[in-house]
Amino acid sequence: MSETLKETINVLIAEDNRALRETLSWLLKSSKNNIDYNVMEAASGEEAVKKAMDHNFEIIIMDYRMPPGITGLEATKQILKLKPEIKILSYTTDFYAVEDMIEAGAKGGLSKNFKKGEMDEAIKTLLTGKTYFSSEIAEKLDLNE
Repeated sequence: MSETLKETINVLIAEDNRALRETLSWLLKSSKNNIDYNVMEAASGEEAVKKAMDHNFEIIIMDYRMPPGITGLEATKQILKLKPEIKILSYTTDFYAVEDMIEAGAKGGLSKNFKKGEMDEAIKTLLTGKTYFSSEIAEKLDLNE
């Protein structure tokens, strides 16, 4: 029997809510596609910046608000200033925050109400160099073509 080699993608999940962070991590690790996600977690904007500097991530899923420290917006700016090759996906319920994240260099937006398979789709899209917006965000921001 031949075994299909999986592509390994290094992902950082930056989310202050522990339950959400652990759920996202579990969803990626249990994904049934040809991607093996190597997932790390950050509970704050500061921790996201530090881990981004210390590791080589292809993708960062970044919450917009992470009190009490720096926001996901500020963390995005700091990370991309030093590592512009990282693809950052805004992860929020505040659809208009996605616009700020895009201006800061994020490559797309994923609603916290995402549908099954949508996170995989978003990551794959970002890795091809394209932007990705979940349907809910695209509709709210009038991004549909």
